[in-house]
Amino acid sequence: MSSTAGTISARPVAFIVAGVVFMQLLDGAIIATSLPVMARDLGVPTLSMSIGITTYLLAAAIFMPMSSWLSDQYGARQVFLAAIVGFTAVSLFCALAQDLSQFVLARILQGTGGPFMVPVGRAILELFVQQEDLVWLAVIMAAIGVIGCIAAARHLRTASSPLLSLASFGVPTFSLSTIAAGSYMRLAVDAMPFLIPLLLQVGMGYDPLQAGSLMLVYFIGNMAMKSVTTPTLRLFGFRSVLLLNGCICAATIAACGVIVPYAPVWVTVIVLGLSGLSRSMQCTGLSSAAFADIDSANKGSASTLISIVQQMNLVLAVAVATLMLKLSQGLRGGFDTTLIDLQLAIGVMALLGAVSTVLMLRLPSRAGDEIAGRAIPKQQGAQS
Repeated sequence: MSSTAGTISARPVAFIVAGVVFMQLLDGAIIATSLPVMARDLGVPTLSMSIGITTYLLAAAIFMPMSSWLSDQYGARQVFLAAIVGFTAVSLFCALAQDLSQFVLARILQGTGGPFMVPVGRAILELFVQQEDLVWLAVIMAAIGVIGCIAAARHLRTASSPLLSLASFGVPTFSLSTIAAGSYMRLAVDAMPFLIPLLLQVGMGYDPLQAGSLMLVYFIGNMAMKSVTTPTLRLFGFRSVLLLNGCICAATIAACGVIVPYAPVWVTVIVLGLSGLSRSMQCTGLSSAAFADIDSANKGSASTLISIVQQMNLVLAVAVATLMLKLSQGLRGGFDTTLIDLQLAIGVMALLGAVSTVLMLRLPSRAGDEIAGRAIPKQQGAQS
């Protein structure tokens, strides 16, 4: 594999992996944006369709730990190609679903192939790039669930040869960026692609095309930030960026619930664009900061752990958002989702983003300086 890496340019490989990641993100965006229309066509309440999102994410979280092992057994390229073919084929089955049970089954099958694409693609990229390029390339990339997590953790702690090492969780910067502050922020930002289309359609009366067009602004902002993320982190450092941008991220999430429902379209475009920009910067910063103190021997398992935690956060984000909507409905004695329900759920997400930002105060001031390409203090350089 190393010889192949030496003869093939990293750029086309990066574009291939980026295309696959985009395909997976596009699939999720289409599903989230189309939930109200799909619910009407299938004759079920809108919130019932959220099970199609959570089952996909849960299935992905269950199968994701196998990605590293399968790559070692059968080769990263073969697993990557099989995942792409499987995901594409099952997507057709999802489009042909005639009722909610067929849709859920199709989403579960999608979840068995989808989780292999990003972590395996990331592993392939690492064969073709240098250490300093990993910062921007990393971007490209409930009872049953609790029982499963406990069982998996017990296996990983006690097995003599576990599928995955948990050693990275003992690294403070990794656990802070991934579990503590990282999870709160990802719950907030991962719920928004589910809540915003509902806000625009159910809460404000936009049709799917109008809502999808406005969501495009959100994702354009998300993508536009990629080109300036690494220079920004290099210039200001991870801690400063994550603290300031975390405040912006929480504020723009809150604005989606407080300002967007009452503002003209051009204000909505600005708010969604800023929300996408800040989301991208925060997620990239958190993912990159997690590797600040990870040694080379544990980078493979750390990458898989990040993918697993992020997938579980996606599951929890939709579940928590749905729970908040249900609680709001119950408090006001209603059965249909209304604007006030969506505003409450979005407010909770903004609060989670604010909590994450406060927790980031624990991040050391020079955390991630080396991977960001910042100057290392002289005494540290002398010791090395």
